[in-house]
Amino acid sequence: MGFIAKYKRELKDVWEELVALTITTLGSGISGMTLGLGNIIISMKNSVLMLAPAIMDMRGNIYSSLGSRLSSLLHLGYIKPKISRNPLLLGNLFGVLALKSSMPIYIGFIASIAYFLTTGILDYMDLTLIALLTSFFTFPIMLAVTFAVAFITYRRGLDPDNFASPIITLAGDAISLPILFLSTYIVMNSPLGFKPTLILVGITVSAISLLYITFSGEAYAKKIVYEATPTLMICGLLEIFAGSLLVINVNEILEKAGMLTIVPGFIGNGGALGGILAARLSTKLHLGEIEPKLIPSTKAIKEFIKALVVSLIIYPALGVYGYSIALLLKLPTPSLNIVFLTTLVAGMILSAIIIIIVYFISIISFKRGVDPDNITIPLITSIVDAIGAFVLLYSFLVIFRT
Repeated sequence: MGFIAKYKRELKDVWEELVALTITTLGSGISGMTLGLGNIIISMKNSVLMLAPAIMDMRGNIYSSLGSRLSSLLHLGYIKPKISRNPLLLGNLFGVLALKSSMPIYIGFIASIAYFLTTGILDYMDLTLIALLTSFFTFPIMLAVTFAVAFITYRRGLDPDNFASPIITLAGDAISLPILFLSTYIVMNSPLGFKPTLILVGITVSAISLLYITFSGEAYAKKIVYEATPTLMICGLLEIFAGSLLVINVNEILEKAGMLTIVPGFIGNGGALGGILAARLSTKLHLGEIEPKLIPSTKAIKEFIKALVVSLIIYPALGVYGYSIALLLKLPTPSLNIVFLTTLVAGMILSAIIIIIVYFISIISFKRGVDPDNITIPLITSIVDAIGAFVLLYSFLVIFRT
């Protein structure tokens, strides 16, 4: 009883995080099924794999960052948990709109270059249009989800930092992949002459949004866009690298579709775990509870321990869940023992990497006057996407050969 009373707050955080990541894990089954069964679209247009990591990651890069900012503003008392004309809420809305309209054009461009270098085929128009349509279709849904999660959890006495990133990850995974494949189908069946018009519309909306942010009095929105854009551009490159690995190994991926049921959940939980840690560190930095020092304080170390405890539970559970889905879909997959051990080992390795990266990005950005909410989550989500599949695959090979 003394232990529970002494660590009541820490146990509450672990419990909330476990609940949130369990929801994310269960929801990742939708992504796993979608990706595992998306072989038809992928086989007809494998260049979509170049976009998949970046498109899925935008939900973490943009909306999880939005959720983290809203959480910080709620904790600081700058906003109330309701929709209003508060300048800070409007600034967040305009900032997200500008980012969501401009980043697909950039992602389409670098994806087409990477695809050309990989296959010798230039597919700029289709890749850019797929990215634009996916962004357009997901924008209102993800915006509503993000505001709802932040406001509802705060009203009920829960910490939005513990729920925003996992639930946004869940919603993004469940929405982004189906819409990505739908957008791909639409683009594949659109008249060639109609495509430049749609791209021109997208570029126009992006230009208007950026010009409004630049020349209006929306200082908060301008800060969001100015701080987030360079980070998102770096993240885009990391995601395209991950997409290139998928394109290069597309034949093996199509042959071993069972492993795809585990990958979205593994990467999604890594991003959500990093997002939770980043959001909590950012809030504590803003509140002055943690000082931005090179050597972590006791309070920071407590956050690390909570993240590791959650990882120790959630990743093996993910392995069992992914294995069950693969069996249900009758897809080829390794034995349950190998999957269980692989996800446990790979999950703990990835969590350790996440903790180190999140802490140092958070304190360095805060010391330089940059809001960690704007850069830490996008960077860690992209890094997880870039290295998560590699860590999972390498762990599997080592365990399988032992």
